[in-house]
Amino acid sequence: MEYNKFLKEGYIIVDDFLPQDEALKLESLYSNNSDWSLADQVRDDLYTTSHFQSARTKSKYLPKENESYSARFWSSVELVSQVEKIHDKYFKPLLKEISSFELSEYNVRCYKMEKELPLVEDYIGHIFTDTRLNSRKYDPWQTYYDSETKEKVNEKYKEDFKRFNYDEHISM
Repeated sequence: MEYNKFLKEGYIIVDDFLPQDEALKLESLYSNNSDWSLADQVRDDLYTTSHFQSARTKSKYLPKENESYSARFWSSVELVSQVEKIHDKYFKPLLKEISSFELSEYNVRCYKMEKELPLVEDYIGHIFTDTRLNSRKYDPWQTYYDSETKEKVNEKYKEDFKRFNYDEHISM
C-alpha cells in the first residue's frame, strides 16, 4: 500500500473497485437526493486539540499545525443512511486492506460539489477525470444549433436537464 504517499500527499486515489451496478445505484441515490444542507466550517486548532491530531500529514495542500482549517460544502444525512450498506460491503473491506493501521470506526458522509471539482483538482495538483479529450478549438456549442434544433433538444432532454441541475433549456 502507498501509505507513505498518503502521509506525504494527504490523499490516495483508489478506483475501479466498485461493481458497475453498485456504482450506478450510488449515482442514482445521489442524483435523486434533494435533502442537502450547507456546512460552513472554520476550525482554528483542528490538529492540536482534536482527535485529528494523529491524522496530520506533511502534505503542502493541507493546513499546517498553526493554520486554520476551513471548509464549505453540502452534506446529506439522509443519503448516508441509504448508502451505508454499499459502504459496508465494498468500501470497508478495501479500506481495511489498504490501511497500515487497524480501522475500527467508520464515519460515512455524503457531500456534494457543484462547481468545486476544478478548484479541488487545481488545489491538489491532480485531475480526477479528464474531460478534455479533444483539444481542438471550436466555436461555442450554442452556435451549432438553430431555433428548431434547440427546441428539439430542449424537449428530448428536459428530464436530463432537471436531473443533473442544468439550465432547463438551451437558451435561444
